[in-house]
Amino acid sequence: LLGVNAKIIEIKKQLEQDLFGQSLNIYYQLKNQAIEGNPHSKLKLEKMREAFSFALRAGEIINFN
Repeated sequence: LLGVNAKIIEIKKQLEQDLFGQSLNIYYQLKNQAIEGNPHSKLKLEKMREAFSFALRAGEIINFN
């Protein structure tokens, strides 16, 4: 049972890292589109910035910089 629990925790951490990496990838794609002048991308980018800011303040993500 302990081995299964450890494996579940490892999988959960990997999924969280993958999700965060994918979110950053989407963020930078939107940023490039917004720089090119896409108004829809600018709106989505602002919503993502607000979500990241809220998660940072709530302690859900950590800023290592």
